[in-house]
Amino acid sequence: MIRNKIRHGWRRYAIMKSRIAICGFGNAGRELARTIIDDEKYELAFALCSEHSSKAGKDAGELLGMGDLGVKIYRDSEFSKAIEESPADIMIDFSVTAMSLTLVKMCALAGVSTVVCTTEHSEESLRSEEHTSE
Repeated sequence: MIRNKIRHGWRRYAIMKSRIAICGFGNAGRELARTIIDDEKYELAFALCSEHSSKAGKDAGELLGMGDLGVKIYRDSEFSKAIEESPADIMIDFSVTAMSLTLVKMCALAGVSTVVCTTEHSEESLRSEEHTSE
């Protein structure tokens, strides 16, 4: 339907970029951020780092060597502030197991889809996350 409207000159219908946030800005998180930034279908909303990380408050682009992109890195305790200031559709988690459980719950409450990429989850924690996502 949208395709037909665009074909007929109704340009006001635009395909929106998916806004993605990342929790965990280590090697994997930074590589994912580069991929998101380089792909025109996605937009990096923000990143979360651990509570005591020196990355907190900095711009993600500067840490990636891409200059200031206006993408802030928040402490994980600042999740609510991050979502309010820079809403995201999807959260991709590259943090640690203990954070993943909390993050899934916070994202569910905020209406943000979550992809968990951390390892070493127990059967019990996976069942807990599965229940939260329902």
